[in-house]
Amino acid sequence: MTEHYLRAAIVWSDPDLLELEVSVAYQQWGGAARAYVAREELRDFANALDAVSSGASEASLDGGQRDLGYAELRIREYGRARHLALDLVLGRAADGGVAPDQAAREVRLSVPVERGQLARFAAELRHMVQTEAGEAEVPLAYRQP
Repeated sequence: MTEHYLRAAIVWSDPDLLELEVSVAYQQWGGAARAYVAREELRDFANALDAVSSGASEASLDGGQRDLGYAELRIREYGRARHLALDLVLGRAADGGVAPDQAAREVRLSVPVERGQLARFAAELRHMVQTEAGEAEVPLAYRQP
């Protein structure tokens, strides 16, 4: 495991959906959320990541629902040198109680990612769809602030 990462793991599956736990750690920031996605959505995201690794400029996945748990991932280019960023929103709805651990939560991060890491991450995601198990991880490019 790397210190700065984006990770997706299958928690549960049924004939229609996969439940993913998406987690991120970067510098002192981090978070995790669970979101439901269709197999086709995850497969399409993996294919888009392959395209970005070969020069395309964007890939995205919007999983889950705002009234449950959600994970929004977007890989995009920035700058003249065609650097890549991961824009990420992870969250969950309130559980209905008043205790702090039942409140709605959301984390938003924009962090650098290396184009050369995406093909392996995409292959791991496709394997997860096929086996309905496992996890995929991509190291994030740590840059000193």
